[in-house]
Amino acid sequence: MRYRYISLDDSVSTCCIFVARVIADGKVTVPKRVRDVLRIEKGDYVRVTITEVIKKKQTQQKARAKRRK
Repeated sequence: MRYRYISLDDSVSTCCIFVARVIADGKVTVPKRVRDVLRIEKGDYVRVTITEVIKKKQTQQKARAKRRK
């Protein structure tokens, strides 16, 4: 899902919503396709809003429940 918005300095940005996994040292990877669309380069800053945290155990339980059906 992509959104376009205009920031205070009149630059136009595109926003993408995606799910990412946190790795051992706390880093989150922005998928390559999203980096390409938004033209994110090494050293750029991105604004992150966390709207939901999906715990690993929750996803595993949901997968097991689906297999049981």
